[in-house]
Amino acid sequence: MKYLYWILILIGLFSCSENRQSISIPKKSEIISLVFLPSFHDELNVKFEIFSEDSVRMTLKQDRRIFVFDSVANLGDRTWQFVSYGDYSKAAQYVKPVFYIESTLSRREFKNYQGSLNAIDEISKYQDTSKYTGGLDGMPINYKHILNRDTINGHFWSPSIQSEVGQALINLLEILEKNPNGIVEATCENIKWYLDEEKWMFKIVNKNPLIIKVLDTPCCPCQAKIENFVKTLPTANQIFVDITHYGYYKKESEDISCLEQGLKRKYKCVRWIMNSDDYQRFQKLMYKE
Repeated sequence: MKYLYWILILIGLFSCSENRQSISIPKKSEIISLVFLPSFHDELNVKFEIFSEDSVRMTLKQDRRIFVFDSVANLGDRTWQFVSYGDYSKAAQYVKPVFYIESTLSRREFKNYQGSLNAIDEISKYQDTSKYTGGLDGMPINYKHILNRDTINGHFWSPSIQSEVGQALINLLEILEKNPNGIVEATCENIKWYLDEEKWMFKIVNKNPLIIKVLDTPCCPCQAKIENFVKTLPTANQIFVDITHYGYYKKESEDISCLEQGLKRKYKCVRWIMNSDDYQRFQKLMYKE
């Protein structure tokens, strides 16, 4: 009888232990991150955190590229010098990012990204990092995939969109570009332009009414390139030309009269969508004597 009593206690303890295990909260076990670092522009951080079989947390963040200088008096003249890293980090932590967006994806939604991420993952596994070279004007891209205790790292420098990794990155950016946040869209557009400036100078936003978006204009001579682009556009009575992104990044005197002339040959009405603070500048450029 005494032995039976102890057996029943052990069975009860084992059952409680099993129940505790069955209701335990799944731990974060998989993280995939991509960091795009275009020259002369702020970086874009994309992170996927896979918590369970049902959901994935995605975060998009763009940090401001900042420098901290110290103003010092030198023989009556004002000069500048970099501060120490310790002083920099004290100040930098209070500078808010351009944007920080966090969202929860279902497994079905995450599948939209998975094909591109799997392709980058496979390339990173067999990448010869000794051939990785940087440069002054381009875009390094850092990839990291942490699964339990294993980590895969990938490093790419302005990959061609004809390459496998370049195509995977473009597919990923085009999905991210659909984010309703306008700054996210502009950031993705800018990164795509870095990967292939010839291909991503213009974008058809809508066909009725016809709206195109200008991300950049070709270098001179530009007439032939503009004419080739205009030929690909649908026929319409009027066309809206969105230069809000172009104006945001092109603060110097950029001449878009070549684009205007090319569009006027095909369309009766050419209407311009621009930032309010760019109006005077573009008016002078397009109607200069």
